[in-house]
Amino acid sequence: MTVTDAPFSILMLRPSAEFTLKSNRTRRRLQQELVHNLTDALESHGLTYRISGAWNTYFVETTAPGEAAELLRRVAGIGSIVPIERVSRAELDEIVRLGVEAFAEIVRGKRFAVRARRTGNHPFRSRDVEVALGAGLRPFAQKVDLTQPEVTVHVDIQDSRAFLYAETLRGLGGLPIGSQGKALVLISGGFDSAVAAWLIMRRGVAVDYVFCNLGGKAYERAVVQVAKVLADNWSYGTHPRFYSVDFTDVVIEMRQKTRSSYWQIVLKRLMYQTGALVARRSGAVAVVTGESIGQVSSQTLKNLAAIEAGSALPVLRPLLTYDKEDIIHLARRIGTATLSERVREYCALTPDHPVTGASPETLDREMAKIDLAVLHQAVDRLEEYDLRSPSATWRFNSSRLA
Repeated sequence: MTVTDAPFSILMLRPSAEFTLKSNRTRRRLQQELVHNLTDALESHGLTYRISGAWNTYFVETTAPGEAAELLRRVAGIGSIVPIERVSRAELDEIVRLGVEAFAEIVRGKRFAVRARRTGNHPFRSRDVEVALGAGLRPFAQKVDLTQPEVTVHVDIQDSRAFLYAETLRGLGGLPIGSQGKALVLISGGFDSAVAAWLIMRRGVAVDYVFCNLGGKAYERAVVQVAKVLADNWSYGTHPRFYSVDFTDVVIEMRQKTRSSYWQIVLKRLMYQTGALVARRSGAVAVVTGESIGQVSSQTLKNLAAIEAGSALPVLRPLLTYDKEDIIHLARRIGTATLSERVREYCALTPDHPVTGASPETLDREMAKIDLAVLHQAVDRLEEYDLRSPSATWRFNSSRLA
């Protein structure tokens, strides 16, 4: 936290509604993870802040409320973010006075409503607050409209304080990243794998990335840039690693020894196995892919079942039922679309008539033709990036995993 003489504004944060479904013990753990991630987000961007509150509500006091609000909308586990206009003592007259001062211009010429809620003991009801503040604002407005107001003024009274606001920003929802363990994302740099990573992070899973490189250093740099957008903008509270595995010799081995109609699904099985090998070293307990049913020949239901049969870890597919248009829409939202659309496709290896209904047994027979020592050697030579390092987009950390 940076010290400053600038005035502080308050953002009120409410955790995802899903928190209320958890046991007290689980909820405390989730909230500790959430505060850790909030702190990391604010400090990563050099913002001045103070965090207080607990259980149902957190308060972030900051000198840059607009920037902080947009930043915190990218932290998983937050249900809503409320910019507070005024803070009052929990006294009816003062609530009305400050409410009129804050919202007279906002409701001017519009239909409006006042909504109040209380926790604690007070000599007035929530309804009393709504009526009194509504009467104070009525001379400025077109009319009171409790069913379809253009503006809703909120008063949230918590024991001795009342918080007044008229805007609620939707948070990312989900669960705090890191609260559900770690998975390894098979990333290609295209739309699908990046969006799959974002969706799994939103469910509280920390991620590392493994990239099976079929296209050289330029391709590698392009994929690192996509992963770095996810790491810098959405992975607060964690430090994702990027593992690059040169697949040149692996593909040569596969082409020489297996039938061309099976290349596509053999390649996917090899990538799954690479993910499992790297996950064993990175502490991940599952592999994540961007596969969607029927999108390409290797993603028919039968082929997906055949490929997964050889995986040593659970395979998570967040995009399984998504249309391509939906995936691209999400890629634009998370900021990876522009980079992903420039990434060349290197995984389409099958010349003609790829198999679309392989069985696990037939795929096993093709896999048995391959000397997997080539794959293990490729993994042993992998290169590792710290994605949240400023230099991660152009410089390599050549140290191998122990």
